[in-house]
Amino acid sequence: MKRILPTICALTFITLPLQLTYAHDPVPAIGHFKEPFTQDLSHWTVEQQPGGTVEIQDGQLVIQDKAGATIWFSKLLHAPARICFQIQVASPGRISDINMFWMARDPRSPNNLFDSSHSRDGSFSSYNLLETYYASIGGNDNTTTRFRRYDGLGNRPTVHFDPNMT
Repeated sequence: MKRILPTICALTFITLPLQLTYAHDPVPAIGHFKEPFTQDLSHWTVEQQPGGTVEIQDGQLVIQDKAGATIWFSKLLHAPARICFQIQVASPGRISDINMFWMARDPRSPNNLFDSSHSRDGSFSSYNLLETYYASIGGNDNTTTRFRRYDGLGNRPTVHFDPNMT
């Protein structure tokens, strides 16, 4: 089982103490947000495969996972947005990658990403039909960083970024 201890300043997809800052927000109280992870997960929505857990321990969001998890910040963000986070892997096992989604919309339920009729379950492929932005760090045995825009139709054009390319 993978164990990830997030200590962050911000997040969208999986993990972390958190800080969200964006310039234009119709709800001014959410214009700047920092998650201390001291109480509950009321600002978060967890979608996870069986066998894993997500909980708060000592001011950190702790994710123990076997097959896939997405932890969403459940408040609507508006562009431009700045999201920052820090991840600490506390397991000797292999971590495949850390994926992040943001500015997500589900065309099947366009006014409510978390409508109870959605079929997302933490498995990576269950997010293919979202309209969203996606970034991945550490794919392909920690050799790939990806940035994609999902179009809501299952198309996921990829822009690969390799800091070692010249």
